[in-house]
Amino acid sequence: MKRMLRPFILFSLTLLVLTFAIAFPASAQVEHVCYTSGMDFIPPFMTIRSVVYDPDSGAVYFDRTVTGRPDEFTSGMLLILVPITAREDIYLNDFGPIVFYAADAMWHMPLHDCVGGRIGDGRVNDGADQLGAPLAAYCTSGGIEVWDIDTSAQGTLGFTAAADEIDAGLSEAAASGLPTLIASGLGNSLYATPHGNLALIGPDLREPDKTYHFEFPGSRCG
Repeated sequence: MKRMLRPFILFSLTLLVLTFAIAFPASAQVEHVCYTSGMDFIPPFMTIRSVVYDPDSGAVYFDRTVTGRPDEFTSGMLLILVPITAREDIYLNDFGPIVFYAADAMWHMPLHDCVGGRIGDGRVNDGADQLGAPLAAYCTSGGIEVWDIDTSAQGTLGFTAAADEIDAGLSEAAASGLPTLIASGLGNSLYATPHGNLALIGPDLREPDKTYHFEFPGSRCG
């Protein structure tokens, strides 16, 4: 029953006023919850974007866009592990945001349902397959800072790429058709790709002869 409420709420809010916010106050105690993000189904040709982030620092925990297929309804719901202080902005066909809060127990599921889990500290390269990543990248004022991670899980700031450096790298890569180095440090690098993405590259944590590679949209931190 709980899962069926979300489509009803989203479509009702869309018809009335897309900027309406469901204002549930965030808890002062920071803990993690298994939060139901998105909506149960997406009609054909409708696009839904879900952005879950820290409203104070702006750190993005999750950013996903799904478009309904023409031949069937598409599921746009995902369970993600986030701090209870997180906020979710939902956009329907670029209209919104419709606002939800992770503090609202209506959208909680048991923690064991968050398949794979997430690190949940706001890093760009988050996810179940990133627990052993050799680096961690964070958005900061439109730029990116990259921390080198050692085998004891301790991080050391390797380098920072400012927003204008990232924009210049993306422009150069698009013009040349070749990957462009934006910044590097402690053996890790940030590249711009010709198709508008950013790529984090560095030696594997436990097998240095292997290369770690994580690619994400160039507009992620902008």
